[in-house]
Amino acid sequence: MTTGFAKRRPFPASESNCGNLSFETMKTLDRIFNYLLYATCLILGALIIVYCLNRAVLASQSPAWAAAPGQIVASYTTVSGKNNGIINPHVIYRYTVDGVAYTGTEISYGYNGFFSGESREMAEAKAAQYPNGAIVKVFYKPSSPAVSCLETGGSLWSYGFPAAGGIFLFALGIWGIRRLLKPKAVLSVKPENQIRCL
Repeated sequence: MTTGFAKRRPFPASESNCGNLSFETMKTLDRIFNYLLYATCLILGALIIVYCLNRAVLASQSPAWAAAPGQIVASYTTVSGKNNGIINPHVIYRYTVDGVAYTGTEISYGYNGFFSGESREMAEAKAAQYPNGAIVKVFYKPSSPAVSCLETGGSLWSYGFPAAGGIFLFALGIWGIRRLLKPKAVLSVKPENQIRCL
């Protein structure tokens, strides 16, 4: 009979419950996760930048657009966000150009509080300007009549904050992916230092 604790015999990977996860495997999984994270930042940032630039260009072009009579078919406000803090007015209108009927939803391509919302009073007042059934002037892009709005121009500088956020995310994605692609020194790990799942 022996006394004391018996020396524990290192068990091979085949005896573990989930196999042997080496340091290299863990590092590879970590790199995959980081690639996905930075790629998401890059794509999301690019989408925000394109969205802001597109609306800013349309807002700057809209004062020169053609006009056609239209009719409001719906006017309402929506509440969303944390503590219902984002309130936006919405309208749906119909108009006809060269015998083709179109439906529009844009009040203005100028910044309309899409990201931050407006006060309830301002949102309701804006929606009240376009009651159901009202006859309105619709401004449409001559080369693409489906692109339209009810108010031309707008505050382009208001897109600065969301555009800056998009630029930050895009730059973060580029930086992160370049960092992952940069060659690194190979670190060798002894078998006894490998991580085992029990």
